Amino acid sequence: MSSLRGKHSHLPSAASIAGVILFHAVLVAAIAQTNTIGFAGRDALSLAPVVLDSVRIFNLTAGRDTLIPGGQRFDIDWLSALDGSVEGPAFHLGTNYPNGFSGRTLFDVVLPAAAGMQVSVHSLRGERCAAYAAEMDAGVHRFEFNAGALPPGVYLVTASASGLRRTMKIMLMNGSGEGSPAIIRTGSAALQGTPAGAPAGATVYNFVGYAKLYAPDTMRFITPVAGTTYTFDLDALGIPGRIVTGAFTPLLQQSVPPTGATIEVNKAGDAFHGLKLIVADSAYPDTRTFELSSAPVLGHSLDTNFRIISPMLRVKNGGGYSGVPMSIRIPVHVPPGDFAMAFLYNEKTGDIEGLPILELDAAQVTCDDPALRHIHGDVIRKNL
Repeated sequence: MSSLRGKHSHLPSAASIAGVILFHAVLVAAIAQTNTIGFAGRDALSLAPVVLDSVRIFNLTAGRDTLIPGGQRFDIDWLSALDGSVEGPAFHLGTNYPNGFSGRTLFDVVLPAAAGMQVSVHSLRGERCAAYAAEMDAGVHRFEFNAGALPPGVYLVTASASGLRRTMKIMLMNGSGEGSPAIIRTGSAALQGTPAGAPAGATVYNFVGYAKLYAPDTMRFITPVAGTTYTFDLDALGIPGRIVTGAFTPLLQQSVPPTGATIEVNKAGDAFHGLKLIVADSAYPDTRTFELSSAPVLGHSLDTNFRIISPMLRVKNGGGYSGVPMSIRIPVHVPPGDFAMAFLYNEKTGDIEGLPILELDAAQVTCDDPALRHIHGDVIRKNL
């Protein structure tokens, strides 16, 4: 064996070959990653991370688009390298929002040069439902489609200009129930030039991020920078009244026997200092451990008449109904001329439920209600 190694000493060992191949693969991977970008999502109200389902990428310069999974990185050379470069933004019909929609939906059309443009909506049977036509300057033109009394279903939106045509499907869930359908131009914006510092002939993109239970978010006229992660600010759907909080911090933990007890927060300087939760005798047949915690309210999308003046209170006790109602006294500063109420908040549906008031003054509100008999899913939230 030693003579064989000596005779062919110029050949690398198997281990050496593997090492060379591995190094080459790593080098290729590193090169391939240099022109990629990533995407992330966050809740527009709370700024909490949101997992993206997918991202649609429009190369406005080349007039091409593709859809990628939300967690996948994207090679910014891919769409522009398919064929010869095309100077300037391309004619483009943007995805409508919302889709499906009830009554009205919005969409944009990118017109790269001044021209006569026609926008129309047809049924799948070819019936024209609405149309708009006008001479327009180069720019991004926003349109609103009002479905009027049209029945629910799939419709086709078509934009055409300078011999070019773009079509997309839209889903009408419910019309407004009255009036004729109409297309209205609601605004226009000039095309943005190449950002400062970008190389000549830079490729311009639109990015649209999608996530479950959130409306799509669009980033427009982006000249991507390799290695950058682009973050979408997403607005939640389907929750009419959202309350967004910061992190919860513990207030206290206390065991309550079947004979009942008064749970009192004794934390000087805390907004809930002096809070009392009264658990009556025979409320529960066994000993329960109550855990109270609170969180600052960062924002909400409730009616503008609601002004939240206390942190969010969370109460855990293992769930289940109590035998008799509980009452709670919440310390709060009520400004002169204002009226305060306590509410139960369902974070899954956005529903709020007012609690009947037993006592109210400028420093506290006391509530007693059968709703307090049930701490659903181990959590009940109260707010003022």
